[in-house]
Amino acid sequence: MGQYDGISGEQLRADLLHFSELLKRLDGEGALLRSAAELQVVLGQLRQKLFAWEVRASLLPDEGEVIRPTPPEDIGGEEGADLADIAWLEDSLRVVREAMERQMEARDEWRNWGPGSFDEQE
Repeated sequence: MGQYDGISGEQLRADLLHFSELLKRLDGEGALLRSAAELQVVLGQLRQKLFAWEVRASLLPDEGEVIRPTPPEDIGGEEGADLADIAWLEDSLRVVREAMERQMEARDEWRNWGPGSFDEQE
């Protein structure tokens, strides 16, 4: 289990809004670029939280409202859209899909496990 696997949508939203306020404050103080190293640490934590939330939201549809990522075809419609951003999103969605498939396979294996299960596979 990851450090942020249990993060709720509300907590993630609050963290993202707090980060945006931090950026505005640092910029207003003229310290935004001088704070690059510290911002890298915060960005790393936010990335972990975003990934954990995205995977959890995709894997656990039983836990209330599930918010799915926007499909890549819906993002690239704007004029001047950056194709690299769309390719990155498609790759991200592929990783999540593969993680979901592995999770479902593991669940099925555990559900079907019983005494002698491993002996029958030989």
